[in-house]
Amino acid sequence: MRRIGSGSLLMMAVAAIAALALPNTAVAQGGATRVCTRALEDPSGDSVSLRARFHVHAVDRSFDLPDWFQEDVGERVRGALDLPRPLEIDTYEVDSLPGGMVGHQTLRAMFRATLTRGGRIVDAHVIGGARNNRFDRAVIDAMRALDSSGQMKASAAEALSDSATAIVFLVTSVHADGSQSAVKMDGISVTTSKPRPVPEMAPAATRSDSGISVPLFAFRVPAREVTQRGRQIEEAHLLYYPTNLLTLGVMGDAVVSYVIGANGRVDTGTATAIRADHFEFLRATLVAMPEFKFEPLRLGGCEVRWIVEQSLSFRINR
Repeated sequence: MRRIGSGSLLMMAVAAIAALALPNTAVAQGGATRVCTRALEDPSGDSVSLRARFHVHAVDRSFDLPDWFQEDVGERVRGALDLPRPLEIDTYEVDSLPGGMVGHQTLRAMFRATLTRGGRIVDAHVIGGARNNRFDRAVIDAMRALDSSGQMKASAAEALSDSATAIVFLVTSVHADGSQSAVKMDGISVTTSKPRPVPEMAPAATRSDSGISVPLFAFRVPAREVTQRGRQIEEAHLLYYPTNLLTLGVMGDAVVSYVIGANGRVDTGTATAIRADHFEFLRATLVAMPEFKFEPLRLGGCEVRWIVEQSLSFRINR
């Protein structure tokens, strides 16, 4: 199996530390928005080192892109990426560190595109993540530049058996030591309830992330004290058990990621399917998600926008 030269991976060693800035989007109780904005912008004695990594995989579970090809695509996108400076990040996640619970800024984005055997990358668009508009636009611009360059023609012809393959690009933040940075939400166990009408929707890919990931850049962000952990206050009773799966006795899980605003409500445009045992479990989750309510996450007393990953288990009481 052909591999990309390992020398290109050494770029990570000299990757620029991205300049960071906080947009004035933090919201605090009592109307103290300005005070909170200043508090979140102030330097912190503690910080977290993160690496943004780029993953590529096919939407179709039955088709695996070769490792060398995933690496090739990721490195070429990295080469075409013109990172916004300063990189403004307004979404946080919670970490459990030796000193306790802290919150810090984070990046997560998911894109979908069609890759052809001719090396074209077409119809690239955002399908989930933190919805950082400037960063998302920079990644899509990089994919468009790669599409127009013709650089993927030879490797795509070798790697793809079909004329066109739907693919997903995922950008995640991990700690410098490679560990996952986000603390997961408590899971939800769902049992039977009265069905509700289900609208048609096209969720993100339902296969789990796997294979090669390519480092994009490194960045360091302040770590802030968690003064109130976010907590879900309305959840399982809003979900329904898909009727057809209930009839067949099918049980399973769905894992989703989404952003919760400072108001404690889900930003549905950020919903991303991580994996699901059946499409209907995922659909039931996405239908109920707009009604989820949370106590907001507070960092240093300031309510912030934060991203979580949550598992939902669909079980039948026998």
